[in-house]
Amino acid sequence: MGRTLSNPSTASTSVSNHTGRVLIVDDTSTNRLILSKLLTQKGYEVCEAKDGATALAIAQARHPTIILLDIMMPIMDGIETVKRLKSMDSIENVPIILVLTNKGDMETVSEMMTLNMLKYVVKADHSLQSIVDTVKSALKF
Repeated sequence: MGRTLSNPSTASTSVSNHTGRVLIVDDTSTNRLILSKLLTQKGYEVCEAKDGATALAIAQARHPTIILLDIMMPIMDGIETVKRLKSMDSIENVPIILVLTNKGDMETVSEMMTLNMLKYVVKADHSLQSIVDTVKSALKF
């Protein structure tokens, strides 16, 4: 559904110690694969979901430290997923949800900000490395 992110040629190949658990929720398998690879290389444990409904189950079971979430997905969109995540006892205190999307209209941005998002990232405006850097900065590692 969304724009596919491109793989940077300068990705680090070293793996450091576990620095956090990242749940990537995106219906585009290529985006999940590339982000997963980059984050794993940086030492993060990564879980993946292809839609919001699957993300809820994984979040409940795996307790992520941060969630990278696409908005435009089948079954359950990102906005509904965030609302449900915030209502889950074990997930409501996940301090950071980073939203990935190609939808940058003011109405969507405004709605997401009311849900206490750390950052709203428009895929077309950010490189994969900047997304990884944002995760690192958010987790202070």
